[in-house]
Amino acid sequence: MNILNKFKSFLLFILASTFFSVDQTYGEAVSFNRDIRPILSSKCFFCHGPSEKSRKAKLRLDIEENAFRQKDGLAAFVRKSVEDSEAWHRITSEDPDEVMPPPEFKKELTKAEINTIKAWIEQGAKWEGHWAFIPVKQTKEPKTELPQWIRNPIDSFVLRTLNDKNLTPSPEADRRTLIRRIYFDLTGLPPTPSEINDFILDHTPNAFEKIVDRLLDSDAYAERMTLVWMDAARYGDTSVFHDDGPRDMWPWRDWILNAYKNNMPFDQFTIEQLAGDLLSNPTDAQKIASGFNRNHATTDEGGVIAEEFRVEYVVDRDKTTGNVWMGLTMECAQCHDHKYDPISQEEYFKFYAFYNNNADPGMQTRKGNTAPMVEVITTERKKQLSEANEEVEKAVTALQDRRKESIQSFDLWREKTIKDLKQNPDLLEPQGLIAYLPFDQLNFETNSTAQGNQIKTSCKLHQSPKSVKQAKFSGGIKIENNAFAELPNFGDFEHDQAFTLSAWIKTSVQDLGGAILGKMNEGNKHRGYDLWMDKGRIGTHIVHAWPDNALKVVSKKRIPINKWVHLCVSYSGKRNPGAVEIYIDGAKQEKVTAMNTLQAKTIKTDKPFRIGRRFKSAHLNGTEIDDVRVYNRNLSQEEIKTIMSLPYSTSPEPAGLTSGLNFDLFEGNKPGT
Repeated sequence: MNILNKFKSFLLFILASTFFSVDQTYGEAVSFNRDIRPILSSKCFFCHGPSEKSRKAKLRLDIEENAFRQKDGLAAFVRKSVEDSEAWHRITSEDPDEVMPPPEFKKELTKAEINTIKAWIEQGAKWEGHWAFIPVKQTKEPKTELPQWIRNPIDSFVLRTLNDKNLTPSPEADRRTLIRRIYFDLTGLPPTPSEINDFILDHTPNAFEKIVDRLLDSDAYAERMTLVWMDAARYGDTSVFHDDGPRDMWPWRDWILNAYKNNMPFDQFTIEQLAGDLLSNPTDAQKIASGFNRNHATTDEGGVIAEEFRVEYVVDRDKTTGNVWMGLTMECAQCHDHKYDPISQEEYFKFYAFYNNNADPGMQTRKGNTAPMVEVITTERKKQLSEANEEVEKAVTALQDRRKESIQSFDLWREKTIKDLKQNPDLLEPQGLIAYLPFDQLNFETNSTAQGNQIKTSCKLHQSPKSVKQAKFSGGIKIENNAFAELPNFGDFEHDQAFTLSAWIKTSVQDLGGAILGKMNEGNKHRGYDLWMDKGRIGTHIVHAWPDNALKVVSKKRIPINKWVHLCVSYSGKRNPGAVEIYIDGAKQEKVTAMNTLQAKTIKTDKPFRIGRRFKSAHLNGTEIDDVRVYNRNLSQEEIKTIMSLPYSTSPEPAGLTSGLNFDLFEGNKPGT
């Protein structure tokens, strides 16, 4: 059976169910469900229906057994006998004390309704159960007086209905109208002008069938059908309650689209949505299908009672399942036996028990989905992951091969290093290193560094200094837009304590001015110290109160621009110009004393140690910085030459390291470019 035949069979089923009662001929037989139940429901059930509170005379007309039961020689309905049917006498009585419904209810039956009840009784008063529970039986195709008009069985039913209503068939629609109708019916969209022209010019016998087959196999048809199902299933990609935050339910929507497009059998369509996750070894698609049960509204409002809303979610699932699959307003039985549908309150809570085992909590989230969840990987993403895994395996294999190849060269390097260290012990890091900031170990993606295993304080970046991939030794940072780095709770040197400050820098600024390193409070008369650039000359300030109690010494020589240069200042703690030595690329410099008033008063400040500026001022914009080192003693010239010639990549980890970089604490910083 091709797609068109399936479509025809479906329409035949719908028309048979709509126009005709089971095994009865329209126009001759009265259907209880179609004709009688609506009358009883609107006019009689209030007093003679499901509600015990409002029921009169202990008579129920909604249950077949009660409606035909004799009591005291009387029955409401007697098949094929209006004379013996007490209900007939009551609805036709002119006595206001006898007539039903009572006049005060203002629900008087119309003549047409009375005649319909009469015809039903005379025809045998055939009772029908609730329509949702009646199996549909195939109806025979009726014979017609215009067989030449019939093109498929559906036409026979349509023609008979037209005859019953004294109508004649309309003229056949032109091809332009016909293609527009089928497009709107199956896709909800109009055909394009070219599609219309193609159909008009297609004179093959099955031109129409080809269009129907193509549309039924299209994404647009699946979307058209899915739209209706999504409404019934209360689909939504937001949480609804409170803040109506986002959540991802689109994988379930896509599952529905595929189910319609692939013409999934309805039993499978039902099982996988209601309990796909409970099947044996469920696939990801079956788990996604059960997302039908998670389409309900959720809340994360702070004042709610979580258990109350967990129950609300279960109630919602009961209601939706009853509405969608059984055509019942099951939610009415939550508070009482159903007034019209055959569901008791006890049966409602038996059904409720199936969903009362849910694992999702009452308090959920406005920031996505709440567990339990399924990790959804698209087909494209699965392909990408598979390709990536293959590349990883290749890389791992290559790495293992490279390790095997490198053993010999590593052994040669190790032997040479041992020999060099024995011949020249000065290759090792000088003692007294308390801060070492190489910057080449920075990872701006994870905001962390592998350097500094014994740190007691953490370095932070501010205002996003740029990452320099190829600095003096691998990586470094560049100060721009007043960016800087900071080591809090570090560097509390006193005026009589020795220390050494060093760094590699590269600047494009002629006559550079500013602080390479500094721990100084400008607001308290510049108390503190720094490694200073003074119009391209390297120097330092050691200050209690500027200018009355301070020491400033700078080099006579200016540093070159656009070139990496090593700068170092050592201080012996003796509070005079001779206590300061200045080095450029390891060479001791001639000095100029700009201020010499330092006395035995504290230079300590609570402001943090910063790289690229003082506390508030002296920004070093336009300058790259690498390999910052701070020692708690004044190094000799030979030691300074050693540290400037020790690239990080080959030096052992410094002993006694107490400060380093840790970008886990990350304030106001974004990855540099």
